[in-house]
Amino acid sequence: MTTDKARLLQQAFYSRFWTPEKLLVGSFAGMILLTTLMLMLPLSAGKHGVGFVDALFTATSATCVTGLSVIDTATGFSRAGQIFILIAIQLGGIGIMTFSTFLLYIFGRSLSVRDSELLSSSFGKTAGTSARGLLWTVLVISIIIEAIGALFFYPEFATTMSGQEAVFSAIFHSVSAFCNAGFSLFPDSFSRYYDNPVVNLTGMLLIFLGGIGFIAFLELFQFIKSRIVMLLERLRLRKRRTFVTTAPFRFSLHTKLVVTTSLILIFAGALVIGVLEYQNLDKGMSLSGRILSSLFQSVTARTAGFNTINTGLMSGATLFVIMILMFIGASPGSCGGGIKVSTFAVLMGIVRARLTKGLHVVFFKRRVSTFVQTEAVTFVILASLVVVGGALLLQISETAGLSRLATQGRFLELLFEAVSAFGTVGLSTGITPELSPLSKLILIALMFIGRVGPLTLALAVARKKSRSKLTHPEGRVVIG
Repeated sequence: MTTDKARLLQQAFYSRFWTPEKLLVGSFAGMILLTTLMLMLPLSAGKHGVGFVDALFTATSATCVTGLSVIDTATGFSRAGQIFILIAIQLGGIGIMTFSTFLLYIFGRSLSVRDSELLSSSFGKTAGTSARGLLWTVLVISIIIEAIGALFFYPEFATTMSGQEAVFSAIFHSVSAFCNAGFSLFPDSFSRYYDNPVVNLTGMLLIFLGGIGFIAFLELFQFIKSRIVMLLERLRLRKRRTFVTTAPFRFSLHTKLVVTTSLILIFAGALVIGVLEYQNLDKGMSLSGRILSSLFQSVTARTAGFNTINTGLMSGATLFVIMILMFIGASPGSCGGGIKVSTFAVLMGIVRARLTKGLHVVFFKRRVSTFVQTEAVTFVILASLVVVGGALLLQISETAGLSRLATQGRFLELLFEAVSAFGTVGLSTGITPELSPLSKLILIALMFIGRVGPLTLALAVARKKSRSKLTHPEGRVVIG
């Protein structure tokens, strides 16, 4: 009886003080601190050592799969340090608590309601799939995709480096691309491979798969499985004829929406970037080089952080377009950040409904609830406030006391840096290493908030308040 009471009190304590949001935030913070300590060790640092702020910045960037760096990963860290960064990228990409729950499961502990709720918070809810099944699916799919990506990268890297270096580089860049981290062992990122179709297409596919979300992954797996089984039954190669008589698997509204919106953003972004850079960085390139370059920049802006052309030399209009793509980001339940493509799609649906005097927001003949619409608007407002506040603090830290004429171009660069940090993208105009310690701390905060999400962070630190049953009379407010 005493043991039961103690267990109930313990569960009540955890449910009251350790909500899924707080556990998620605390896990990422703990991983960042641990990685920081690892990177400060003599065996991790390069010739000149790594200070606390730079180690914290690198650890946050790796764990939050951002890719912004103040130290060159190839020369500033030893192989041990690079491995620590790689581990932080992998854990941050798939989710700290996912691995924690996986270890608990391996050691024989069943998943609790709290663990299952946390998995749903990280990856979204998928009907008909248990948390344990989702966990295994996420891990297996991630490892398989990263392994395939490394196999495609290796032959290309092996032409310019030794076999051992090529193996590690292929694994490092495959994990970094799939987790949308953007860390590279090349000082110029992928610029040396701007016209290499294998490196470009492999990188883009890894980034897309890592940013599409595990919910879409699971549905795609179920769709392929159902079609294969159905084909086998129709060919009489399988005795049980269950799939022929039942309705075939169909994608959910969420998967249809994120895939469609992602493809539209990728190709529209590539077209605009290609046009804007036609007489700038793309000048002199072959047609295939221009196409690959434009597509890669559009895909990588979706929170990946690699680049095949110098971001700092892009036109102001191109940087603005990339900032929009970075702010939108990837899909829910993915390795990427940003406000997410589903949020953007719902916002556009709200605008379309209002302009056409529609009563509901509808996609693919399915209505989006009012609660989801409100959630999307709330998230975008919070995200905008975070970015604007971070950009303002960067301006104060870097340009306070200087006239506009003395800081020409600095406003766009600092704004770009703030959006890149919040969107956990990692693209930079090249000013990151030159920033003051205070500005680096501001970017660290933006990367952390961008990874765990403004709404998640707000829920984690806010006190729970009881809902009021009082309903106030409706009042009229004029808009526009």
